[in-house]
Amino acid sequence: MPNKSTPAFKTTELGPLPKEWEVVRLGEVVETSFSGGTPSTKKAEYWNGDIPWITSAIIADEDVFLSKYQRTITSAGLEHSASKVAPKGSLLVGTRVGVGKAVVPKFDVAVSQDLTALILNSKVEAVFLAYLFKSCTLQKQIQDRTRGTTIKGIPRRDLLQILIPLPPLPEQRRIAYVLRTIQQAKEATERVIAALKELKKSLMCHLFTYGPVPPAQAEQVPLKETEIGRCRSIGRW
Repeated sequence: MPNKSTPAFKTTELGPLPKEWEVVRLGEVVETSFSGGTPSTKKAEYWNGDIPWITSAIIADEDVFLSKYQRTITSAGLEHSASKVAPKGSLLVGTRVGVGKAVVPKFDVAVSQDLTALILNSKVEAVFLAYLFKSCTLQKQIQDRTRGTTIKGIPRRDLLQILIPLPPLPEQRRIAYVLRTIQQAKEATERVIAALKELKKSLMCHLFTYGPVPPAQAEQVPLKETEIGRCRSIGRW
């Protein structure tokens, strides 16, 4: 007799999935979508306003949230260009340059033609979907639909046809929480490693200049000019 605690799976277009999960088109969880544009750079009055504006270049592949922007535009720049404002909590997807990148903006932001903004309905959690876009399953579908020679992109109508696995909303939130926790731990570890590298670099610089003396006593060590820079002039290493 099967263990009642063992999750039941079913065969789907995306492979085996838990029985409670659905497979839907991306468009089924999107209320509305739009791409953006770039105000004319020849019009100074369109730039340096109070509206954040981005291209896909500012988004790294591993980013889940958007917390920075490249430039700002004015209301006139927004009005006289194809740029549109994506609301906080929507999903931004690279569809022209940086195809397949996906982030959730932490603030309202105007977007360039590189990006498509997806305003999601209540069936899906934006952060879950942002992580899902980094999966092999979705990236393969995106690459299969990418077109063009000089600039490759994916048309919005094709993007909305991508198949996605859709767990119940509480499970989406749990998955997103676990993945976010892992990512935060990874980022914290990377910060520690970077700090240790800087410490080692600083320590090496001190040792090769002053020798094995405490930093507080470094000013007491006589130095001389050499072919490789200033270093300790007396004593043995």
